Amino acid sequence: MPRTTHDRPGRVAAQVQQVIAERLAEGLKDPALDGMMITVTAVKMTPDLREARVYLSVYGDEKLREAALEALGKAKGLFKREIARQLKLRLTPEIHFEYDETIEHADRIDKLLKDVKAKEGW
Repeated sequence: MPRTTHDRPGRVAAQVQQVIAERLAEGLKDPALDGMMITVTAVKMTPDLREARVYLSVYGDEKLREAALEALGKAKGLFKREIARQLKLRLTPEIHFEYDETIEHADRIDKLLKDVKAKEGW
């Protein structure tokens, strides 16, 4: 079955996620990011491939998350160059880093369920 173009943003998003995750694993020369545990949880591309929303999970409190997002924002050029080098797209997408609150929400729900379980004696 031939590939259709409508799944291209998903394929490119997966490749962008891999490039950024590999670069983070190698480490950046930014002391603000030293020792931080950052995970790229998802990347969403616009249909025209001009923008990539990179969702991150950062282990730590809100202050650490803000510091990580600020430092990564300063390193956008590095990530764009790496994406351009590895993916050879006609246009390199503009990168927007965002904190992924999914894990935090899941932890909150889990805690609420445990509290209800303890109160109800389940």
